[in-house]
Amino acid sequence: MAFIFNKNWDVAKAYVVGDNVISVSKQYVCTASHTGETPPNASYWKQISKWLDNTKTFVASAAIPAGSPVSVTSNGKIVVSVSGPTIGVTVQDLALDESGAVVVFGNVENGGWDWDEELPVWVDEGDLTQVVPTTVLQQVGVAVSPTSILVNPQHSITLL
Repeated sequence: MAFIFNKNWDVAKAYVVGDNVISVSKQYVCTASHTGETPPNASYWKQISKWLDNTKTFVASAAIPAGSPVSVTSNGKIVVSVSGPTIGVTVQDLALDESGAVVVFGNVENGGWDWDEELPVWVDEGDLTQVVPTTVLQQVGVAVSPTSILVNPQHSITLL
């Protein structure tokens, strides 16, 4: 038997005790086997985290597309992450000097993505990718669906 871990909740899936899902940016564990019972129905689900909806507001120092990995500059604004440590992923398109949300930990969705589920998502030269970079390794999260990442930025490692 394989447990489901950190997948977006799906009305059509059969869940067993111990499965973990994400619903409305919160994480739940299944407490009774079922199909189609929506979290937070306490008869079937127990919420195990409140921190999955962890977004911060930043000001963009340049235009930044939705779904971009970002770093914070010395003036406190954000830029697309190329060489600095990634702190999160933008939720919407941002114009120069526009304030916007960055998911620093938790679930972010983007209809333009097509990820392979359960594989790591890396930052490579300002882009998100599932191809392991060859110069600097920084995992930004894990794909939980083709259009969703569970963001959890890790420390970067420079490869020699």
